[in-house]
Amino acid sequence: MDRASIERKLSSEWIRSTITAPGEGLILGVELRETSHVIGDVTLQFASAEHRSGEIGWIFHPDYSGHGYATEAAHAILHLGFDQLGLHRISARIDSRNDPSVRLAERLGMRREAYLRQNEWFKGEWSDEIGVALLDDEWVAQHPEGVANCS
Repeated sequence: MDRASIERKLSSEWIRSTITAPGEGLILGVELRETSHVIGDVTLQFASAEHRSGEIGWIFHPDYSGHGYATEAAHAILHLGFDQLGLHRISARIDSRNDPSVRLAERLGMRREAYLRQNEWFKGEWSDEIGVALLDDEWVAQHPEGVANCS
């Protein structure tokens, strides 16, 4: 996106700071503390109140991979979804060629549920997607010490 597009989004849909109803989403910029540079973002979309479901996403500049920033940020947004919104299921869709994102989902405890062939037109070609998800009971099992002690 160019600067004008980002400024428009910052004054409209990206301005949200809470999620209160299905259909709403939250986009959080991830800032490198030492430099105050935004190095990526994480998102949480509240998909359904009835099914207590949501979808997580992340985008990070490749220069900052391998430092745990994406893992830390995505883990924090999972806390928001499970511990604050009370979601039952959080899923993600990942381009099958994006090995770092697949590994990130696995580090977060998400399990592979689907492989969708030629599911999305992406950058001028059909791409396959991997569907991953995490359930609230799996989340609780990963955090036996409780929410307050998780980082």
